[in-house]
Order: sequence, then structure tokens, then C-alpha cells
Amino acid sequence: MKQLTYIKPKKLLWQEVTEPTIENDTDALVRPFLVARCDLDAAFLHQNIFKKYRIGKFLGLVDKTIPEFTRENVLKGPFPFGHECVAEVLALGKSVPHLSIGQKVIVPFQISCGECPICSSGLTSQCVTTGSFNMFSGIGNHVVNGGTMSEVLRVPYAHQMLIPIGEDTDPIGLASASDNLPDAWSRIAPFLLNNTNKKVLIIGGGAKSVGLYAAAFASKMNTEVVDYVDKSEERINIAKKVGANGIRGDYRQHDGRYDLVVNCTNALDAIKLGIKWLNPGGVLSSANIYFNKNVRVPFFQLYAKNIRLVTGLANPLADIPEMLAFIKEKDIRPELITTHIGKWESASEDLLRKTTKVIIQRNPILSNN
Repeated sequence: MKQLTYIKPKKLLWQEVTEPTIENDTDALVRPFLVARCDLDAAFLHQNIFKKYRIGKFLGLVDKTIPEFTRENVLKGPFPFGHECVAEVLALGKSVPHLSIGQKVIVPFQISCGECPICSSGLTSQCVTTGSFNMFSGIGNHVVNGGTMSEVLRVPYAHQMLIPIGEDTDPIGLASASDNLPDAWSRIAPFLLNNTNKKVLIIGGGAKSVGLYAAAFASKMNTEVVDYVDKSEERINIAKKVGANGIRGDYRQHDGRYDLVVNCTNALDAIKLGIKWLNPGGVLSSANIYFNKNVRVPFFQLYAKNIRLVTGLANPLADIPEMLAFIKEKDIRPELITTHIGKWESASEDLLRKTTKVIIQRNPILSNN
């Protein structure tokens, strides 16, 4: 079968690989028909992050613990591309009774059993059975799982991993539900779902779609203010469409007082400024991945203002069901964040577009029984 493989920045190639099969009774085989480009994908498709990491490591500037969690040659090609998708079920192991052939499903990007004590607590990103950073594509600790830009994908622990979507739901809006959508949900929902009249600031730019998904969620949670700051006119216009106040400019020139600040940049000073802008008792949630060894955090301000600093991997398997219910109830349209829909056949070119959110699409071939 054909699999899209990341070779190096600005180079993706279709390659022939062995088609996966059912290996265990809890496996499923699925056919991705919507694949979203993750915000991290967009970064390494255009920049040689591995080279920067290698130089930073030589100079002693990057966190020395990175190889404990991911591959030593982090983000170095070749590896299977893609970890966000909506797929249709092709085949099921004997221990996956609740799904049917042809059913449309979301495939969380992290592989987790869903049943160990850690998964049961909601931290599916830290699964004891599979280990953390075990995910589709080659950006994590494994490359043997394949990528979602493949004709067929084997999904282990499918009885837990595969999340059905209703036939009345347009799947195009859920193409990023494997990762970026629930990542945004985790930055917003724990702090706003049961609170009202809160003021929210989202610093956009790095995790481009995560910031906009976060704006869409926050705007539907009885907030008093949702400000979105970014230099990109494209993203400012999208932020306005999903209900936020789009403020174009350098976030460093911004000022205000907020109860929740969501950092979606990779700038080192965003943490310090976010804390400065928070009201006492506020929360700073950072979606960005910092590879840097030293990121300055003004801990006395955290202490003096009773501020919480929150970061970490998304936990899609745990969060997707509640997120989907909220999207349906509030009529949220995640597809508004999508800025380009490309074809499967031209994916190697479409995925390189310099735009906020790319989705690759092909037609489903099956229908529910």
C-alpha cells in the first residue's frame, strides 16, 4: 500500500509499504479519509527542527531529558506522516464488538489502552501499558505504528481507541479531533465550563489552530471577554468568525487583566507576560512545547497572586466524548478554522502550504451496515 513519508523539510514522498493486518483481537483496521495537518506538523514541514535541536543540544541549550520521552533523533526523517484523522472501519478483531464495518470514527493520536489506572484517571497521554509519547507518525517515541496519511492504518486497543461519530455529523469539522481540537479543549474547559463571566486572553501564533479552536470554545462558555492576539490577518479574521475579539499586533504591546491566559506561542517571554496579565487566582495554560533547557518563570508572582501554571500533553481519548457533546450542544463549527482542503493525490504539495489549517480529503468507500 502507499504511505506518505516525511523525508525532510519541504519533502514528502509516497512510498510503498507493507499493508497492516489484524495482529491482536483488540485491533482494528481503518481507512483514513480526512487527515488534518497538526500545528507541530506545520512547523517541521517548513523548518529543520531536528537540526536546530541538534545544535541546541551541542550548545547545552535544550532540555537533556528529551530523549527519555521521545526518539533521540526527534523529528528526523524518514518517518510516516500524519497523526490526526477521521477514518472508516475496514476490519475488526474479535474483541471489538461495539463497532461495525464502515463506521466513521475519530482516531486519537496517542496510542493508549484506556483501561490502566493512569488512563482511567483521564491521563491517557501517560498510559502505563503503551508508554507516553507512543503515537501515530514518527514524531513520538515509535515509528512502527504508521501515519494517518496511509491507505490503511492498524489501530491497537480499538475497543477503547476508536470513537464513533454520528451519521448526522459532518466529519469535516472533526478532522483535527485526534489532537489539536482536544488540546484546545484542555486549555479552556477545565477552567471555564463551571465558571461564568471570566475574561480570557489567547496569545496566537505558534500552535496556530489550537489557539483558534480555544477561541471558539471559550466564546461559547458564558465568558465576559475573549481576546485573541496575533500578527496574522488570516487568523484574526477567523478569530472574529468564531466569536472572539480579534486583536492584530504584537502581543508584547498588549495589556489587560484576565482570569485565563492561553499561550499558543513558542516565545520565551510569553510565560512571563501571561502571568503579569492575570488577575489573582488566574490560570496560565501553555499549549506550546518548549525544548529549551531554561524557560524563566517568575515563581514569586505565581505565589503572590495565587496563580496556576498549567501545561502538558493533550489527553484526547479521555476528553473527546465531552468535547463532542459540547460542540454539538453549542453548534460550534471547527471547520471555520480550516483554511485549505487538499486532495489525497496532491497531499505532498497541499500539506506544504503556508496557511493556518490544512485538511487532506478523499471519499469514504463504505457505509454503515
